[in-house]
Amino acid sequence: MPVRSRRSKRRQGAGVGAWFDVFEGEFDFFGELEATGVDLNRHGKPDIEVARTAWGELGEAFMEEFAARYPDGAHFTPWAVEQFGLPTTAKRRPGRR
Repeated sequence: MPVRSRRSKRRQGAGVGAWFDVFEGEFDFFGELEATGVDLNRHGKPDIEVARTAWGELGEAFMEEFAARYPDGAHFTPWAVEQFGLPTTAKRRPGRR
């Protein structure tokens, strides 16, 4: 029976892993967003409104991963925080998950 190839979990959809470079420094340095279908300009930047929407959905998860990568604190402020502000925490209604 042929061996089934495994797809990278980072490449399945444009999650935090794919957006990390953009949120951190404005550019998609490794083409991960482009591989998930997000259009980039010739400089490797996504449309600002697409980035804003992604920040709204993935901002909290990015900040957790950012803190994990820089446990002693980063010497810079991520681009997305400068552009869009700190991510808002999702307010849950009692009894909802």
